[in-house]
Amino acid sequence: MSPALFLQSTLFANRANRLLQLINSLRDSGAQLNFDLNLPTVVVCGNQSAGKSSVIEALCGVPLPRADGTCTRTVTEVRMIADSDSGAERSAAWSCSVKLRYEYDEVGGPKATANATPMRAPREVPFGGPVQDPFMAEQLIRQAQRALLNPSSDPLLYCDTNAWRTKGSNELSFSRNVVCLEIFGAAVNLSLIDLPGIIRSVDRSEDAPYIDMIQDLVLSYIRQERSIIVGVITCKDEIENQAIVRMAKEVDPTGSRTIGVLTKPDTIESGTHDRWLSVMLGQTYALRLGYWMVKNPSKSELDQRINFEDARVKEETFFASRSPWANLRFQMDRFGVESLRNELGRHLANLIDSSVPTIKVRAEELLSATEVELNALPPPPLSNQFNLSPPSSTGISYVTSDPRIELLQMIRRLASRVALHLAAQERDYKQFYQIVRGHFEAFRRGLHSTRPLFAMEKPVAAGATRAPMEEKSSSSASSSSTSGYSSSLTSSVSWAISSVVWSSSSSTVEESKKKDSEKKFASQTSTKRLASSSPPSIHLMSPPPPQQRRSSSGSNGGLRPISLSDLRRIIESHKGRELQGTHVPPGAFTTVVSMFQEEWGRLASVCLTNISNDLHSLLSHLIEEEFGRFADLRGHVCNLVEAVLSEHYQSASIKLADLVAMERRLPFTLNQEEFVRLRGSALAEFRSQMDASMGRSSNSTKSSSSSLPSLLGSAPPTAPPESWTRAIAAISELGYPQLTPRDLALRLDTALAPSSSSSQQVGSAQSSNTPTASPKPGGGSLYSFASATSPAADEDELLQVMASSDAYFRLAFRRLSDVVPMHVDYFFLARLGETVEKELVVGLGVLERPPEDLLELLQEDRVIAERRRVLQDRKARLEGVWRALTEAVRTPAGLGLSRD
Repeated sequence: MSPALFLQSTLFANRANRLLQLINSLRDSGAQLNFDLNLPTVVVCGNQSAGKSSVIEALCGVPLPRADGTCTRTVTEVRMIADSDSGAERSAAWSCSVKLRYEYDEVGGPKATANATPMRAPREVPFGGPVQDPFMAEQLIRQAQRALLNPSSDPLLYCDTNAWRTKGSNELSFSRNVVCLEIFGAAVNLSLIDLPGIIRSVDRSEDAPYIDMIQDLVLSYIRQERSIIVGVITCKDEIENQAIVRMAKEVDPTGSRTIGVLTKPDTIESGTHDRWLSVMLGQTYALRLGYWMVKNPSKSELDQRINFEDARVKEETFFASRSPWANLRFQMDRFGVESLRNELGRHLANLIDSSVPTIKVRAEELLSATEVELNALPPPPLSNQFNLSPPSSTGISYVTSDPRIELLQMIRRLASRVALHLAAQERDYKQFYQIVRGHFEAFRRGLHSTRPLFAMEKPVAAGATRAPMEEKSSSSASSSSTSGYSSSLTSSVSWAISSVVWSSSSSTVEESKKKDSEKKFASQTSTKRLASSSPPSIHLMSPPPPQQRRSSSGSNGGLRPISLSDLRRIIESHKGRELQGTHVPPGAFTTVVSMFQEEWGRLASVCLTNISNDLHSLLSHLIEEEFGRFADLRGHVCNLVEAVLSEHYQSASIKLADLVAMERRLPFTLNQEEFVRLRGSALAEFRSQMDASMGRSSNSTKSSSSSLPSLLGSAPPTAPPESWTRAIAAISELGYPQLTPRDLALRLDTALAPSSSSSQQVGSAQSSNTPTASPKPGGGSLYSFASATSPAADEDELLQVMASSDAYFRLAFRRLSDVVPMHVDYFFLARLGETVEKELVVGLGVLERPPEDLLELLQEDRVIAERRRVLQDRKARLEGVWRALTEAVRTPAGLGLSRD
């Protein structure tokens, strides 16, 4: 069976017709342009004056507008339908209808056309009525092109045959928009797109943008993977000079979807036929789909209005009588328009048939994405109790029933969600408080960074300038801090109180284990990596520059250490009539405490501010979710909530300021036992490190004990009473109260390790039961021992102030690191959660304002309403595309559409 008879078979024609109508309907709905469904199509393109319009005329049987130079000024889509009984209103006679499809907004001249963007939805406008005469169709097409080339005018003005002639020059020279031709009663089912010819130059400089625009337009069509490229190549010019050959090669390197059509074979110069013969045979510029050659009427024949039947007869005569085509036409059926038309119809039908399942999958993906975006929008103001007004011309809808209940419900939902986030009890509402807890921990770390730091100094010769000691490494500082909790109480009164030492060490180990357990629990429950929750440790550093107290290297609010020289000056400045060595002036301790309290107010304020900012973000998010679809209402709610937030922020700020002021007023604690214990621990640590910084060794003190006389006797050793009082008071401050002078003597005697001669003295003293002699300088009494081994008097004062300051900081740190977060939680977060609902009800006047005023607040946001309308329209069109594709898939495929 010949291809022509095969194409005209009823089975094939019906199936091809349905597939073609499916693609046409999808293209009309914007599936190609807006949904990027990549519909199968035949694209006819070529250089200017390559004979492209003549090929289109020959394929569809309709004369196209002609003029000198470029003829095609717009994109032209031709839909040829062979089956004429698909609609009752159509007759079996030939007819042509014209439509205008607007895909781009081109108002604004050549630059606007070159840079035009696709419209959201293509718009098709019928242009005139059906015509039965092909030559009348030419005039209608010309008028339609004029309508597209003048986008600012009403297209219906150009339907009038007489009116359009009176118009002046066109606004545009070329247009991206489409003239659609629907031809019923055609010889074959075929749909193709004719593009403007590729140009290299223009007469007017203002038309220069069209050169690139047309090339971009051609590329945008032929780049689609489901487009069959029909490259029209004139034999009047060398093939390598024609831009369409290069562009087709660029988008289709293998030539698997490109058909070459050679035109004007009568212009081939004598002796050069072999060059084009090798092209037809695929020996040069090979294409997988091959080449066809057509002979269209000459200009003189067109001027004489030759009909299509006579044109095809002349074409057949030409190929039958001209060498080498006369012999070649019997080897391959690739000569003449009839053969080309049938081949294009077969390729297009097969391409559509194979592409429908893939296009359907893509349509389903787009439909699903549209539904997701539509569902993500706030729901329209519609519930079981309320109805929406019919959408106005702007697409806006609003509640028409009593809006008071609707507003109260919305406010209640917002307040409930705020309360859930602040309470942080349910699983889905803990994220915000995790952020708040992070700010609390940041405040705690900042508070810790203000701990008192003291820089030890090396001893210097008399009259020399005191120089700072080298700064310890971080590892040694950490080690010293840790040892401050577990070291013995040496350097406090005597290194020999062994029983007291073991008691202190054991107690400190228990405390250390407890703190390690607390830190492990905190690290498991915290949602962020926070700093250690252990109490601050003692840090000894080199002395800072004297001109500033704040550290320039740390951003956490840390302070520079206080040098011993500065501390001496502080102590001296607070001395009055006190006798030397009797006690340390309390004003010195208070001054040091006030120095490390300077940053506390700022740290508390920063903590509150950061939490307020995060709460503001949370409230904005919740308001957008609940009231986002009502623009006016959302604005009112935002203003009211911000006012409530600001009010509670100011109230909480005042509370925190009072709290910090109370803390800084005077050092205070009722937890005296803990203060004494911490002070003793710090004193031992500071004394040990001061001895190390001064080059003193505790071993030398131990070695001198072997020559001490026995301290046992019926009564305490003879010594000045005030010496015993100070010693017992010092030990009491270390956490060992209720010692008598005799108890102290017994413990010292037990702890000492005397030599043999000393043992005899001890025994003698015990046997004689007589008290020791009065102490003398350099003798062996307790007084002389203490005098020989204790630090200088000013060092005692320094150590007392340092230990007291460190101990008080630890107590105040523990107190403030809890009380500030509790104030923020109660006076800011909890109070806001309790009042937000009431403030919104009162502020919006829900209970007082008339329903008409409240109704205005419930008018939906125009942007959201418009976006919903667009998505609903898109969804409806995609559903139509999906249904059409589903029906096509159900129809049995492979009904002889492929050619063996």
